[in-house]
Amino acid sequence: KWLIPGLVGGAAVLLLAGGYVFGLYLPNRPESLFSTSLERSGQAVDKLVDYVKNTDTAESDIYSGTFAVQSSGVSLDATISGEGNKDNAKFTLDANVSGQKFTVDTVAIDAAQSDTPDLYVKVNGVKSLLESAGGAQLGALDGQWIGIDHTLIDTYLNQQEEALGTNSSLSTSPTDEQLKDAVTKLQTVNKQYLFSGDKDKAVVTYKKYVGEETKNGRAVKHYTAGYDKANLNAYVEATAKALDESKLNDWAKQQADGKKLSEMLNIEELKSSIDKAKADDTFDMYVDVKTKLVQSVTFAMNDSKTSLTIA
Repeated sequence: KWLIPGLVGGAAVLLLAGGYVFGLYLPNRPESLFSTSLERSGQAVDKLVDYVKNTDTAESDIYSGTFAVQSSGVSLDATISGEGNKDNAKFTLDANVSGQKFTVDTVAIDAAQSDTPDLYVKVNGVKSLLESAGGAQLGALDGQWIGIDHTLIDTYLNQQEEALGTNSSLSTSPTDEQLKDAVTKLQTVNKQYLFSGDKDKAVVTYKKYVGEETKNGRAVKHYTAGYDKANLNAYVEATAKALDESKLNDWAKQQADGKKLSEMLNIEELKSSIDKAKADDTFDMYVDVKTKLVQSVTFAMNDSKTSLTIA
């Protein structure tokens, strides 16, 4: 009489165990989470690309970002935030360079007579630096708004245009349609190679799980990551092809005497640099435990004393 209940109980245990292994344990193993974070980050970028594609004229877009560099010679970190639309924009840069804190506020206002806006810039926290460069008169500019009229910017651009022997390459901007088409095609390539857990194509490779840490107030998984040299070359080639097939390439050819966009960006030179690079270079990657998104990556520079963090 205990046979059927025993079989049912055993089956339930097996189902629960299987559910745990396949539903919780395997997906959350360090190596699995590493691949998952890349794919989920690609999906997050998809949302951003869709927003850009489907937004013709936003009343106001909001921007924010951070970066940090550490070396034996200099240490700096900064945050940038702001908002704007196709006519007007304002940004604030808060920076700390080797203990010197300063803030840069920038406002761009549409000039009806020109495609170039009027700019207004205010810097706070550099009085001593300005005074050392030009005395009290220059130091008085700290915390003061400085206006840069669009005519001055237009004059500079025209001079550069003549010096480079181009015709309107610096003053003609690509259309929204051209930019959106390029971004869409690039994201398709990015998901195949950059935001990918497919070992046949993934550029970023798992090397080692370092451990769980707290970074920027969030619980993160810390990994040592590397890259697949062959896949990186394939990614660069696919990127060049996507750009040359995009509508942005039409704009590029008008600016550079018929050169393709990949030629303007010196893709072949980049490929040559990859061929010469070491295949065993590594970097640190941090994955948010809760969102399972890549939170930040840190690259050590050639001297091993300098690092670059992208968050």
